[in-house]
Amino acid sequence: MQSRMAAVLVALYQSRQPDHAGRWVIPLTLRPPTMVHHGGQISLPGGRIEPGETPQQAAEREYLEELGLPPLTQQWLGTLSTQYVFGSDHLVQPQVAILKTPESDWRPNPLEVAQVMEVPLAALVNRENRKTIRRRRRVRAVSTQNEPVNTVLGFHFSIPVISVGPHRIWGATAMILDELAQCLLQCQAD
Repeated sequence: MQSRMAAVLVALYQSRQPDHAGRWVIPLTLRPPTMVHHGGQISLPGGRIEPGETPQQAAEREYLEELGLPPLTQQWLGTLSTQYVFGSDHLVQPQVAILKTPESDWRPNPLEVAQVMEVPLAALVNRENRKTIRRRRRVRAVSTQNEPVNTVLGFHFSIPVISVGPHRIWGATAMILDELAQCLLQCQAD
């Protein structure tokens, strides 16, 4: 069985909000706790790539569907590493773009978005906000003869966690944002 393909939009723009005015930010969404997949988690706008769509088109479509405003793309910067999302069996292709600053307030889809938050790029690259934690995933082995199997396999993995105010960003979203932060820090060092 093949994983489903998805895309997210890592949208960079200068905020017009009083607390971040003129600063570069990325919009993130807090998912409603009632969602089957990733409920209560912070994520980038995005979703499944529909037949005939490019990852960029899917990312733009999902941004509009979730946030209620069209992404006014000024420049595509490229893609970040594809991330596998275990919980929903998706391969997520992050698309990075500079957008024109949204001119009106968000109109989030309440079925998919409980809250929209602007996260300053400065908060993402601040090493004090970023750490790595180790997790253990347990997987029960499956018999090919439909017999009960009592073997449980386990593996450890490290994941980044980004703290922004009271929020903790983790999982694929944190991995994507951590890769972006590493790129920005490398550019700053050069």
